[in-house]
Amino acid sequence: MTISLDYKESKAISELLIKVTHAKTFEILEETLEKIEEDFILIHSHDTNGYTASYLERFLVLLKQAHQILLRIDDKKQKPSIEERAVFGEMVALRDFCLQRLNIQK
Repeated sequence: MTISLDYKESKAISELLIKVTHAKTFEILEETLEKIEEDFILIHSHDTNGYTASYLERFLVLLKQAHQILLRIDDKKQKPSIEERAVFGEMVALRDFCLQRLNIQK
């Protein structure tokens, strides 16, 4: 049995998640946040049965934290900490799960 470690072959890890977890600047996180917000608007509009309601609630908590992180940073070229990247990473993981749950192709 062969296990592939190439994330491009796996649908479990999105390229956006890799981008966030390896972000070297807050600029990258800020750009990614815009994409995540757009996708959650799409998710909310497609979820007529409430399948992702609890995930959307968690996203809103994380979104508030993400905005607070970005507001307190003076230099956007600074490297984010592991904890700061984790907030954005969790949002991407929620996004990926919701897109898959609702079968929305991205």
